[in-house]
This record gives sequence, structure tokens and C-alpha cells, in this order.
Amino acid sequence: MFKIASHLYRAVKGGVYWNRSLEFASKGNHEAALDEIVRIEEISPLLAESALLKGFLLYALNRDDEAVRSLIEAQKLVEASQKYSDDDKEYLKCYASVWGGEAAKKLDRKVLKPFAVDFERVPLSKVKKHLKRNFPLRDHPNWVET
Repeated sequence: MFKIASHLYRAVKGGVYWNRSLEFASKGNHEAALDEIVRIEEISPLLAESALLKGFLLYALNRDDEAVRSLIEAQKLVEASQKYSDDDKEYLKCYASVWGGEAAKKLDRKVLKPFAVDFERVPLSKVKKHLKRNFPLRDHPNWVET
């Protein structure tokens, strides 16, 4: 019983931190958003979406080395997840590629292989709406604001 209650508590707490991080990020308060992601990490391992947001936030805060590492890890988490369709996975990996590639450029490195972007492989119509809302790929040739 205690295990179930503990798991439920962490899930609810993590959800609160996640919602706060999205709210702060949407307002451009990247430091506060990152603080919420760190709180999530303190209670459980990061999931793919949290790792993606963390990577973007690190990029936005000019912590590019950390951003690159976080986005590579996020791509691995996306690929390993059974939660996403193949189209969702391509979309999320493309999102990581955009920001990871930008961070790599700022570090004066060649764009790393994991960050090669192929928008043509991402059929936006098949990607879940919440993923497009939370992780917009505005450079996609078929992008339409939702």
C-alpha cells in the first residue's frame, strides 16, 4: 500500500512541476522552468518530454554543452519509449535535432550526426496535438500554428 501511495504522490507532484515548467517556459522564464524540471529529476528519472524541455531550456540559457548532452539523451528516451507512435517519435527527435544542432553551432562544432534534421520524414498531421503545442517545430515547411 505504501508503495502505491508513494508512486501516486510522485506522479502527482511530477505533474505539478511539469505544468509549472511549461507555464514558465511559455512566458520566457527559462530559469524558473528549468528549476521545475530539476524538481522532477529529484523525485523520478526524466521521461522523454521532460528531457526534451530540459535540453531546450539549457540551450535558451546558453548552457550549450549541457543542452547537447540533454538532447542526445532525450532522443534516446524518445526512441526507447513505447508511449509514442513512430510519427510522434520522428517529430520529437526532429525537435531535439533542431535545438541540439543550434547548440552545437554555438559551440563552434560541426552539427553532430544525432542532430541531422529531416523535416520531410515528419508528417505533422499524424503527430499528437499536445506534442506540437509543447514542442513546436516552426521551421517545418508545413507548420501551422495551432
